Amino acid sequence: MSEFNSVEDFYTQLQTNIGETLRDEAEKIKEIIQDYMVTVIYTSYAPEIYERTYELLNSIIIDYRISGSEYIAEIKIDPQMLQSPSNSYNENPLPITEIAELFAEGRGYKRNGRKMDVIGDTYENYVEVGNALKDIIGMLKSKGYDFE
Repeated sequence: MSEFNSVEDFYTQLQTNIGETLRDEAEKIKEIIQDYMVTVIYTSYAPEIYERTYELLNSIIIDYRISGSEYIAEIKIDPQMLQSPSNSYNENPLPITEIAELFAEGRGYKRNGRKMDVIGDTYENYVEVGNALKDIIGMLKSKGYDFE
């Protein structure tokens, strides 16, 4: 870790490091969500009457912002990246934006009778079990912070 000339220098560096760490963590969570979608949704069956566009998978974005001393990273679906209707064989197919809302709101969908909840499963399997906190502490330790 760097030497600091003042407490203000230390806090400035700390804020920068925390911001970078949280950005990296948000990217990791985005990857977990995408992996979940590929594993649970995209590989659960092979479509025969349409071709996948992967628009839903590719529409997951992270919106970063700083509000005062808070760093905010929202992982969400960018509706501008969703162009095609769902290629459903239903009489009244759902627009892909509605499908995206299901995931964004954590409602998921059912496949083989099992409810799929992208947001809930990611939270349970990554954040709730402490892996997110372990990763954040590990990233800060790699920047020279001591948590002993």
